[in-house]
Amino acid sequence: VVIIRQRPGTAKGFMFITLEDETGFINIVVKPHLAKSCRRVVSHSQALLVIGNLEKRDGVINVIGKRFAPLEFRQENLQPRSRDFR
Repeated sequence: VVIIRQRPGTAKGFMFITLEDETGFINIVVKPHLAKSCRRVVSHSQALLVIGNLEKRDGVINVIGKRFAPLEFRQENLQPRSRDFR
């Protein structure tokens, strides 16, 4: 699930996305040409499938995105279920 999108003016066109799942967070780096050509998917999807290269530097893990696709959910699967404890 996409939790943060950033495109700082000082980043020379790069976009940074933070995804979260049940295991934690992952940083996605989107190069300028992909930020432009995949703009609709990377800018508007609530959840993303990302294919790219894993990069680890100084203990920080990033994925340098190469391909992006929206992760679609059926609306009925998104309804929260009651957790009733007795």
